[in-house]
Amino acid sequence: MSNRKILIFGIIAIIVIIICVTLLFIINKYFNTDNYETNFENQILYENKQNIELLDNRNKYFVVEKIVSSLVSYIKETNGDMEYDKTLIDEQSAKDAFQKEGTKIINEMLDDEYKKAMNNNDANIINFAKKYNNYQSIIDKIYIYDKSAKIDIYIVYAFIGNEEFNLIIKTDSEDNTFSIFLNDYFKKYNYNENMKIEDINISEASIEENEYNKFSYTNISDKQMAQYYLNNYMKLVRTNPSLAYNLLDEQYKESKFKTYDKFVNYTQEKKDMLITLKEYKIINDKEYTIYICKDQYDFVYIFKEKSLMNYTVQLDDYTIENKELVEEYNKLRQVDKGAKNVEKFFEMINMKDYQNAYTKLDNTFKNNNFATLQKFEEFIKQQTYNYNSINIESYAMIDSDLYTYTVKIRNVENSNEQRTYKLIIKLLEGTDFKMSFEI
Repeated sequence: MSNRKILIFGIIAIIVIIICVTLLFIINKYFNTDNYETNFENQILYENKQNIELLDNRNKYFVVEKIVSSLVSYIKETNGDMEYDKTLIDEQSAKDAFQKEGTKIINEMLDDEYKKAMNNNDANIINFAKKYNNYQSIIDKIYIYDKSAKIDIYIVYAFIGNEEFNLIIKTDSEDNTFSIFLNDYFKKYNYNENMKIEDINISEASIEENEYNKFSYTNISDKQMAQYYLNNYMKLVRTNPSLAYNLLDEQYKESKFKTYDKFVNYTQEKKDMLITLKEYKIINDKEYTIYICKDQYDFVYIFKEKSLMNYTVQLDDYTIENKELVEEYNKLRQVDKGAKNVEKFFEMINMKDYQNAYTKLDNTFKNNNFATLQKFEEFIKQQTYNYNSINIESYAMIDSDLYTYTVKIRNVENSNEQRTYKLIIKLLEGTDFKMSFEI
């Protein structure tokens, strides 16, 4: 190929490249595809979120929960109810110092619009804090409204003990800052989950950062959620038992605790317990998620979650049958079904539910050894502990539906105290069983 032809092809190639680059520039300028995609995503977000909804996002929920807990801790400080070294400072000086610091921090957490609308000052904050002398905060429900791409408005229904503690919390996801509107603003402007969004007069303005109004998002695991449900419910048992009672599954409540007084009597002893999560299991259903939690005393709690923090509770897994748990039981091997029933029997013993445990005794064994419920109860109290943790050490099959289990019982309150028993479990229809044991 001659040099002249090569030159011509080179010129043509350069012209083609220039034309392509020009076309790309024009397309980008007039159609701007990147911006279109971003705006489309935002548009869909706003179309779906132009109302007030029950918060169903774990990460956002725990941002709000932490803000509420922090506010309560500074209320405690404002009231002067903090520990201090009495050898270094007298009581009044300590209270004055705590009050000054707590008031300052709460003021930094409050929204500027709130301060203006409510004529906020230090005296108002001090009087607000004095309303509370119990510092156990409980969140009942949280509703969210997406005010803009970065501003969320949360309507928070909460309690400190039995005292109403409703709040509005505004967050700025761009700067990871928050601000608070206290209960008086909540009441004055009638904030609630059913209000019209045009009545939400809180602005879209950014929240300026200070030392006390930063937050961060954290991914919450299933285990953390199970632990939170357990902790939250036990906090209710201690500080707001009527709300704890109302959260019981209706069928379970009717079967186990027909009256509020019966529930209070049962939970009285648990009020002083520091409950921790020992193990958990999650079952996903079409209608709800089930969290089966077991604490260090081997008590079972079943939380049926319809949506985040919208749940019912059962305090054992035997009083009523859940179809999901029955399905799980039916999947077990025969020997594992027997082991599950051993656990249920000792669950009844730990709950002091001697009547239900008595019905599980083999009739011949019962008639020969415990002619009355009272005799059975007296025996169990002598031979077991206040709280029993069990470990199945071995088993043997007698027949396809009859098994023996060697069970070590440990005193939860004193791990050095242990006993070993041999139990015989006969599997019956469904989840029913009968049992006997060596005396």
